[in-house]
Amino acid sequence: MDYEGKYQDYVKLLRMTYAEAVEYLLSKYGPVKENYFKEEGYEKFLAGINKTLTKAKGVSRIKEGI
Repeated sequence: MDYEGKYQDYVKLLRMTYAEAVEYLLSKYGPVKENYFKEEGYEKFLAGINKTLTKAKGVSRIKEGI
């Protein structure tokens, strides 16, 4: 099967090792600017208080394709 166009990057990532994929994504998008999940919410999730993780407001990189 020939994966051209928009799927080519995904196929490339799937063929990489984890370390290679991390290096590639860091070079393409740069490091994260802040935590995606709130620290307090994560601790409550681990303690069983919350059933889901709480996302931090304003943390999104959707416009970058991430």
